Amino acid sequence: MNPSGTVSYSQFGEDMLVSQLLPQATGFYVDCGAHDPWRYSNTALLHQRGWTGLNIDADDEAVARFHIGRSGDINVHCGVSDKPGVLSFARFADGAVNTFDPAMTRQQTPGFGAPVMSQVPVETLGELLHRHVPQGVAVDYLNIDCEGLDFQVLAGNDWSRFVPKVITVEISALNLLHASSNPAVALLVERGYLFRGQYFATSIFHHISAL
Repeated sequence: MNPSGTVSYSQFGEDMLVSQLLPQATGFYVDCGAHDPWRYSNTALLHQRGWTGLNIDADDEAVARFHIGRSGDINVHCGVSDKPGVLSFARFADGAVNTFDPAMTRQQTPGFGAPVMSQVPVETLGELLHRHVPQGVAVDYLNIDCEGLDFQVLAGNDWSRFVPKVITVEISALNLLHASSNPAVALLVERGYLFRGQYFATSIFHHISAL
C-alpha cells in the first residue's frame, strides 16, 4: 500500500471532503439509510477516528451488522420520512439500493432483480433524533442516503433543535447549473447551508455557523 495514500470507505470518496470539513478528533454523526458499517459508508472514516453516532436503516439485517461492527453506536431499525406511518419497503439482494420509493423500485428491478416487499414503520427524522441523540449532544454530521426519500427525510427534521455542521445527501442527476431549483438544495440553503461540492450522486453542504 502506498504510505502516502488515504483510505476512503465511501462509494465515491465523499468521506474525504467530509473529513476535511470536520477535522475534530471526536464528534457525533447521524446516518440515515446507513446500509453497512464499512461498505459505501460516509461515516466509517469518522468512526475509525473515534467518533460515535446514530445509525438508522429500514433493513433489519443492516442494523444487525451495525450491532456487531459498531456496538458503541446507537443502531435503530426504522424507516425515515416526513411523517410517521407504515410504508412498503423494497429489499434487494444488494441492500445498497433498498428503497421505499415505488419509482425507484421499478428503476432498480431490471438490474438488481425482483425485491422482497414488506411493510416497515417510518418516523420523522426529528422524532428519531429527539428520542435517540443523547441529551446535550450536538449532531455534527448528518448523512442521508434513502434512495428517493431524501427530501422527505430533510423535511421531517426539527431544524429548531438539530442543525448539523455538515450534511451529505444523495441527490441523483442534480443539475449543477440550476442546483437551487432542486427542493432539497433549496431547503438547505434556506436554513443557512452552503453547497460545498458534488461527488457523483452525493451533495455536500456546510452550515455557515461552522465556517
